[in-house]
Amino acid sequence: MEDLLAPVGSIYKSKFLIDINGEVKTISAWAKEAGLAFSTVKRRNERGIRGIDLLRKGRVKSNGF
Repeated sequence: MEDLLAPVGSIYKSKFLIDINGEVKTISAWAKEAGLAFSTVKRRNERGIRGIDLLRKGRVKSNGF
């Protein structure tokens, strides 16, 4: 039964990795650095916003959506 357990936090970690200007960090780390909520950065990424636009303060228009 023990071999069915995965280490905590490892299951979806790659899902939340973001590359901005060649630097890869988790959404949480980018959000903290930019002073934004995790959910804001995650939602922007899901909407197709990429790069430094993910970290801009205020409203950001998505790419044609």
